[in-house]
Amino acid sequence: MTLSGILKSIPNLDMGSLFAFKREFVIAAAAAFIVFFSYRFVYIGNVEVIKNIDAKINAGRSEIGRIRAEIQAGEALKAALSRAQADLDAVEKGLRSLNERLPSDKQISRILYSITVNGSGGGVRIISIKPMQPEEKEGLIRIPLQINAEGRFAATGDYIERIENLPRIITVDNFLIESKDGAGYVSSRVFMSAYILGR
Repeated sequence: MTLSGILKSIPNLDMGSLFAFKREFVIAAAAAFIVFFSYRFVYIGNVEVIKNIDAKINAGRSEIGRIRAEIQAGEALKAALSRAQADLDAVEKGLRSLNERLPSDKQISRILYSITVNGSGGGVRIISIKPMQPEEKEGLIRIPLQINAEGRFAATGDYIERIENLPRIITVDNFLIESKDGAGYVSSRVFMSAYILGR
């Protein structure tokens, strides 16, 4: 069926009045064509461009987020490295201090000198120093010592305290104090351990 046949089949349709709106019809058709053309070639084309731009923006945001995460991880690593360096410095300082307090086997004479001087200068007379069998454990050598001394009771107590406070690592393991006479003099046996570095 043709367009003229369709128009004739519509009742009460006045073809003359329809063609009077020919100009308006052409304008409406042209407007429809312009809208369709704009939609098809401008809008849809721009939609693709906009989608591409959005994709690039999202990719840029992702890259920025990744870079921020790397910066934060780097800052966290820097802080952890700083803490580790501070811990290492503290450990090295403690190790230096420990090495100062732990003489080598060549410095045993200094230990014996410290034990003797701290006794004689404080009113205690050292009778004998008897080293016993050394024991090695985990890089340290423990040298048990038995000190026989005489002196007043208070001076003996001070002597034991001075020995424990020596800068070298010397521990008082046990002691035995016996009265020597009625004048406050006592004889003492002090069992201590001196520690030195192993070879």
